[in-house]
Amino acid sequence: MVWYSIKEQDDRLRDIYPSFRLTSDVGLYGTWEGFLTPISQKYRIWIRYVPNIFLDEVTLKCSYVSVKVLDPLIAPDPRGTGQPTPHVYRYRQPIDRPALCAWDPGDEPFNPTRFIADDIIPAVIRWLVFYEDWLDTGVWRGGGKHPDPDAASAAMSGSPSSTPQVPTEVSSRSAYRLSKVMGSATSMLAIGRAHLGRFPSVLDGADMWHLELLGRRLKHTTSALGI
Repeated sequence: MVWYSIKEQDDRLRDIYPSFRLTSDVGLYGTWEGFLTPISQKYRIWIRYVPNIFLDEVTLKCSYVSVKVLDPLIAPDPRGTGQPTPHVYRYRQPIDRPALCAWDPGDEPFNPTRFIADDIIPAVIRWLVFYEDWLDTGVWRGGGKHPDPDAASAAMSGSPSSTPQVPTEVSSRSAYRLSKVMGSATSMLAIGRAHLGRFPSVLDGADMWHLELLGRRLKHTTSALGI
């Protein structure tokens, strides 16, 4: 199965939405910033993309996309009524910059064989249209389902760091080699959570620190994996 690299995603994104610029590319993930104007208000958007990673016979299925609005701020109380912004992920997020719940990760999971520009950006534009309507009316007309992953994640063993599962694609021998070189805290934790289909917000914060550390170590440990 062919999946799109950060460069390929960047080429497609800038071709359709030229205001977007790649702000970081560390190999393990890339981030973009750009502007969208669904109706009249211009929004500065931030996107993080984590593609699948392939090491020898090991496939790290950690692909996901997370999207935030940087300006104007959409939370915590943009209407000034005490009513929080609907359809956002707040867990492990800055109070004023939550991740957008613009697509259903269960029924509409992001697929790295698709372009962000084709799948994610239209979903974000749709979310912003309903958000502006909500600002005026206080009624969310965008439909969708939001199963409150924030509360669910926080309730797991009293901590978001419950024991992860290793994906079946990783053999015991390969998992041992990978963990021995990189450390279980930096590899298996992130792999397991991503494989379980957790919401994007859960994979921000501390877990992204693990992913960044893993990315740095990949540059120095490929020889130890026999690649």
